[in-house]
Amino acid sequence: NQCFVGGTTCCERVVEPEPFAVSAMPPLALHEALDFVAMTWRAVFGKPLLRMRSVAQTGGLLLKVNTRADLESRLSALADLFKSFDIPDELLSPEDRAIDKARTLDRLLAALLKRLDEVEYQRAKQAVDGLRATNQARNAFQHTGGDTRPGLRAWNRLAVAYPPSSWSDAWT
Repeated sequence: NQCFVGGTTCCERVVEPEPFAVSAMPPLALHEALDFVAMTWRAVFGKPLLRMRSVAQTGGLLLKVNTRADLESRLSALADLFKSFDIPDELLSPEDRAIDKARTLDRLLAALLKRLDEVEYQRAKQAVDGLRATNQARNAFQHTGGDTRPGLRAWNRLAVAYPPSSWSDAWT
């Protein structure tokens, strides 16, 4: 009767944590989020955000990811989608118009800087940093050798362990 947890060495409490459950996003979540951003952009700036080069490529983001090659392909398609952002010079300050048109995320932030207060801008910057992390993760896949720290930081920013235990879970 003297045996109880924490009282004597004859009794021990064993706590087994429940496994971490990864919840998959709905299949259209990414597309719906992009639609919302594009619609909001048009409402605020009066210009479309996306220049769609290929609807099929964007649709390919819905395909399952089973392998490393599948994940590389989805990250590349996502990077191409970011490159299709169209930020015209007229939305930028005169000094920001020098930002190369290929640097779409930099141009996006420059346009937002003119429209948002500091708190809103910092939130937008965090979101864009997440987009940049997907590009950096893609680059780490495709440009092996050299400094691996940026790629590892990108995976960390995306809250994905590298190498992932599941390529599918890394995508969702």
